[in-house]
Amino acid sequence: MHCSSEQLRVAGELGRLAGAARDDLTAASLFELLRSACGFVAANLVRWDAHRGCHVGASNHGYDGDLDRYMVEQFPTTVPSKRIVAGRLPLRIDDDPYDFRDSETFLEQLQPRGFDDGLTAALFTEDEVYVGMLHMSAERRRHFDDDIRDFVHAVSFLVAGIVAASSPETPRPTLRWRNGDEPPMKIVRAAERFAAGPSASLRALWHHEGMWQQVEFTRPTVSGEHVDVSARPEPLPYGLTRRELQIATTLAMGMANKAIATNLQISPRTVGKHVERVLAKLECSSRSQAAVICVQEGVIDLDLVVDGRATSRLLGPGCSGRPYAE
Repeated sequence: MHCSSEQLRVAGELGRLAGAARDDLTAASLFELLRSACGFVAANLVRWDAHRGCHVGASNHGYDGDLDRYMVEQFPTTVPSKRIVAGRLPLRIDDDPYDFRDSETFLEQLQPRGFDDGLTAALFTEDEVYVGMLHMSAERRRHFDDDIRDFVHAVSFLVAGIVAASSPETPRPTLRWRNGDEPPMKIVRAAERFAAGPSASLRALWHHEGMWQQVEFTRPTVSGEHVDVSARPEPLPYGLTRRELQIATTLAMGMANKAIATNLQISPRTVGKHVERVLAKLECSSRSQAAVICVQEGVIDLDLVVDGRATSRLLGPGCSGRPYAE
């Protein structure tokens, strides 16, 4: 990544703000720093409210009211939004695997307002907590070059830390365990991670007391006062082994083989063989098709959720199929 002297200055200032008291920080000053490094015409910050179970507007610079509301309420439910959270890299209009310029977001929201380029970054703190999104728009096509994209990716955790520190504290939802008096600690930890994410529901598989169980987490109300958790015996589906379940979970996260190898501490060659077997057992022709099945049917390893390797990606906006913003 090549950074200009101005981008290096902004990165240093963001680091100072992220580690200092919030008294001297305003949305205007944050946008001014980012604008000097990225040259956008308009931008907004969208914050994830874990208690209410929805995205809310944090601050806006240059978008009109209707577009600002769209980016807060509707964009998080779109396919590009889910890909941004799963892939963790900022996404530009011309980066999308399909033609984003044919999408409703571009044709009905951005283009009529004179925006011909855009960049969106999912914001995760250093400890992998999802806190929202940063949207930027420009009038010139391909304004956001690779250097700008890489810069935004590099400083996104600093922006996330600033957003998280300036967000109001919300009460933790109450866990309601449907299978007995006291939930196991692993269930408690998984429920806490689920409660911090944007999804309305999650199903995952858990090996406990010598058998596999399917655990379901649901947030029955939009305000999210409670998280309901239940478990029932369920063998591994599709004839998967435990390792193949882990691989299926990483496919649901949208991870490439190299990242899977690092995550699970196995070789990329071994990953490739496992991926081939998982696709065959799920009767899928592509990784993306397998990912959809895994999320929809709960072919997810609860252990990866508990230790944090899967949570932020799997519990991204709309990944459950029932996002509250819809």
